[in-house]
Amino acid sequence: MNDYPKLWILTPTASQNILDGFRAILDEENWCSEIYFLGEYFRTAIVVIHQLPRRPETMWLRILGREKVQSQAIDELKALPKDNIHRENALLLLADLLSNIEANPDKDPEDRELIMRLSPLFSQRLEEATQSGVQQG
Repeated sequence: MNDYPKLWILTPTASQNILDGFRAILDEENWCSEIYFLGEYFRTAIVVIHQLPRRPETMWLRILGREKVQSQAIDELKALPKDNIHRENALLLLADLLSNIEANPDKDPEDRELIMRLSPLFSQRLEEATQSGVQQG
């Protein structure tokens, strides 16, 4: 059964009532306490983003959260050194997300805010890449 893929549901928030309705349970022996699992044969886990700990490893997921959680994660991303692997990985993953959001003509205010907060980071990264290319000749 472990050879089959697992469905990961990412949600910005989830009340205990909702988790109970899905009969979602924690598996703290093997996973962190923010990931809830449905029955074994469903092969499904729910990641509750607002419950994720503030660590570099969870930063890019928390950017998918809402309001304060998202804002804190973006601030953490901005504060990381330019050569930090978590910063680079998050920017690579978020580049696709931003291009998908920008392509959507019906952006909601949260999407527009995310674009505004992340765009300077991508502009800075592009400028760094350009400078690196100029230096390498």
